[in-house]
Amino acid sequence: MNIHDRFVGRALPHWNRFAVGHAQVLETDGLLRLSAGPSPDSSLSDAELNDHRLYERGRWPWRPPLRMTVRARASHPHEQLAGTAGFGFWNAPFAIDAGAADSPQAVWFFHASPPSFMSMSPHGHGTGWRAQVLHVPRIPKIALYAAGAAWYLLKPLRPLFYRAAQAQVGGGESPVPVSFAEWHVYRIDWRRDGVSFFVDDRPVYATRAAPRGPLGFCAWIDNSVLDVRGEHFASGYTAIPNAQHLELSEVRIEPLPPAS
Repeated sequence: MNIHDRFVGRALPHWNRFAVGHAQVLETDGLLRLSAGPSPDSSLSDAELNDHRLYERGRWPWRPPLRMTVRARASHPHEQLAGTAGFGFWNAPFAIDAGAADSPQAVWFFHASPPSFMSMSPHGHGTGWRAQVLHVPRIPKIALYAAGAAWYLLKPLRPLFYRAAQAQVGGGESPVPVSFAEWHVYRIDWRRDGVSFFVDDRPVYATRAAPRGPLGFCAWIDNSVLDVRGEHFASGYTAIPNAQHLELSEVRIEPLPPAS
């Protein structure tokens, strides 16, 4: 499959537009805006352009080798942006009730604000505007639930569980060295043997770890909070004091050229 959307008139029929809470998807000629806030910390506010919600779990359309190119900017620098935002591919690893449904797999440009700390890499940054790959070995769902139960019931062993989980995570992350509030062209070259990230054609991060797929695409902005480190785990929502948004002027997903 090959997608190239410049949002002329409207976004292509391929996409699912999703908004919940104090959020909305706005379209003008040549621009799509995902907007969230102002919103309280008591419930989810989330705006998305995606295709992962169009498919049954595990039947998403995207596998390596492929190239994703997105031209985007946010309303604020990442230091002022509440919640999470970004674009790329993932496997939507959480069930509707926020329980684990699958081992996390992601290849994306990703922002998370404090109090979130969302990195399973031993030397991960946890917050900020990052290029990130998560490649956790797939394990049976019953094992996911058992691990979750052990986490909650055996508090003294949580640091050991956390270090063991870190050791199993492939991939990693690196800060994106440009302002999220300015227009830039973001590119991901996703191969079977690694992933490379570029901003305005300049390399910013590469890793030999790569999910096999399939994964679904998502561009989003929301007020989610997830803090996972050491023995600590917390999830919920953060307040967005003022309206904020993520704007897209182009999304292209295509086969990766052989020479790349």
